Amino acid sequence: MTGTITGIDMIMGAGFNWAPPSVLVDTMGAAAAVRLIDESGLPVPKAIASAAESGKPKRFFVHPFVNTGKYFVAG
Repeated sequence: MTGTITGIDMIMGAGFNWAPPSVLVDTMGAAAAVRLIDESGLPVPKAIASAAESGKPKRFFVHPFVNTGKYFVAG
């Protein structure tokens, strides 16, 4: 059980071997994530909307022991 966003990301990444949501936002960029979420008719989280407007933070997912490249297959 976790109560933090980082904890949720770690569970999805390690427990399910899925790319965590914040890794996906980092990969596509906050502005693209906002467009995708908005076009889906879902509420855009304030943190992502703020990042899209300001450009900060540059990355949402930062963990020293996680190689986020493992979630994406090079083609």
